[in-house]
This record gives sequence, structure tokens and C-alpha cells, in this order.
Amino acid sequence: IPYYTTQHSEKTGRTERVVEMVNILPDSLDIIGDVRTEELRRGIYESVVYRSTMELRGTFVLPPEVTLRPGDPDFPLEDAMLNLGLSDLRGISEPVAVEWGSTQKTLDPGIRHNELLNSGVSCLVNAQPLAEGRTVSFRIRLALKGSGSLYFAPVGKTTTIALRSNCR
Repeated sequence: IPYYTTQHSEKTGRTERVVEMVNILPDSLDIIGDVRTEELRRGIYESVVYRSTMELRGTFVLPPEVTLRPGDPDFPLEDAMLNLGLSDLRGISEPVAVEWGSTQKTLDPGIRHNELLNSGVSCLVNAQPLAEGRTVSFRIRLALKGSGSLYFAPVGKTTTIALRSNCR
């Protein structure tokens, strides 16, 4: 969530408005999905690849130590970003959509305004309900394909992961 501060430079004597960010992690995160592996052969080489369909769902709650002021121009709550970190965007096999509260959005490639993630997908969301003390639920449908490995970071206050697979 962006917010503006004023910084004064002793060196130049100028005052400028600077954008800072508050990063909020999910209060709860549940990942449910299927991972199907397949062995591919090309000449003498063999490779195992996977295709997965997952649903990420959970809730966001404003932590007590974060204060947002609805209506304050220094807190543009409608410019909050929902970021989903993915190490390799080439593995996305269909558009990534999110249901944020009752709003449907599509996540676009790239992470904006985030020092925690190097790559992934993101979209603008309205953080007004969080500033008003409400819980916001989200649901993301994600279809990935890849090879080698599939990792998850337990970023929710509570995180559960349930995957089915044909892996041996």
C-alpha cells in the first residue's frame, strides 16, 4: 500500500514528496491443487515435467501496528498492489485472475513497488476495506507448468498447502 512522506534534504535545502510502501502479508493462506507429472524423452535424454492447477485463497487483515487514514491524500488506498511472486513467468499456462473481495481482476506480468519480490504478477486493488478495519478475502486461480521443482513460501500468518499428485 503506497503512502507519501515529506523529506527535507539538508544538502540541497529542498523538500520533496516521496512514495513509501507498506507491505502486508495474508492473515491466512490456503493453497489447494493438483500436480501431474509426465516423463518426456528426446533422443537419449529424459526429463520430468509437471502441469499444475491451484487455487490460492485466504484473507488480508490490517495489522494493528499499521495505521491507514481513509480519505487522506497521503494514503491513496485505491493504488494498493496485490503481488504474487513467481520465479519464472514462462510457466504460467493461462491468465492469472484474482477475486479481491467482490471484485474480479487479472494479474499482469511484473512486480511493482516491492522490495521483497524479484518477479511475478500483480494488479491494483482497493485497500479501503482494510483501512476501515474489515477483512478482505481473495481467491487466485493459478495454472503452472515446469520442470525440476515447485516451491511455496508460507507467507500467511496461517498457511496450509494441500496438493494431489501422480508423482512416485
